[in-house]
Formats: sequence, structure tokens, C-alpha cells
Amino acid sequence: MIIENFLVEVQRMNALIKLKKTGTPVEFAKKLGLSTRTLHRRIDFLKDIGVPIAYDRFAQSYYYTKEGEMEAMILFKQK
Repeated sequence: MIIENFLVEVQRMNALIKLKKTGTPVEFAKKLGLSTRTLHRRIDFLKDIGVPIAYDRFAQSYYYTKEGEMEAMILFKQK
């Protein structure tokens, strides 16, 4: 299922970003099993919904520009 894959990707992305161990965009994409283009799309989407992600060229890693972390979930609210 596509949403399950996305949730797993977000968990893996979060873990690597928190550790500042993503590597370059090419390396990060490989770690996630994605193409570089798909990784950029995912990051753009996450930025669009307010996740403060940036890339540090010197450290060669993505990082959060604000304190916190990503969580992904599906929530069912009963009426």
C-alpha cells in the first residue's frame, strides 16, 4: 500500500535527519531506496506542509532548522 510506504519513509527520514546522517541527496535517496528526484519531491512536500528541513552543504546532511521531529500517522476519528 502506498501510504504505508510513505509512513515508513517518513520514519526513516526522521531518524537519519535527527542523527544528521543523511549524507548527500544522492546518498540519502539510496538509503531510502528512492531516486534523487523522488527524494526532492518528498522533501518539497514536507516543506510545503511546514516541516523545517534544510541541507547543510558543509556537513553534507539534511537537518531540522527548528527543534523537533517528524511523526507520520493515520488518524481515525469516530463521530
